[in-house]
Amino acid sequence: MEPHSKRLDRSLEPHRLDILVRALNERYNAIHKIRDRAQSVGVWAIGLSIAASTWLLQVKAAPHHFEKGLFVFGIAISYWAVRIKYIGDLERGFRSQQVVASRIESVLGLYEPGLLADIAEPIYPATWRDAGSTRGRGNFLVRPMRYWM
Repeated sequence: MEPHSKRLDRSLEPHRLDILVRALNERYNAIHKIRDRAQSVGVWAIGLSIAASTWLLQVKAAPHHFEKGLFVFGIAISYWAVRIKYIGDLERGFRSQQVVASRIESVLGLYEPGLLADIAEPIYPATWRDAGSTRGRGNFLVRPMRYWM
């Protein structure tokens, strides 16, 4: 079989629906796990920020210039590691999972009207087909949190 052949493997036909549903469920689980990881990192970052600011307010002696610089450097490195590297990687993985899920949903016909019921609209809105792509309108993080993180 050629690498980009359009031929459908008919031996999988009896299991096709089951394979697609299981693959879609796996994508949904991965999307939920990625969201949970991003949320827990955000909650931890907020908690550590509150703890650090409370500590700074309670310190009797003012920190020296070197200590202030070290503190700012530590915050900058932490921001880079969390937002740019970790959250950025989660966002790329999230968008990839959305693209694959959208393809599977399309193959299952969830964007076509009248699939499981006699209704004029599809089960999934057509805009969901663009999930994870540059045409998609969804955000990985809520807009204000995206700028903060």
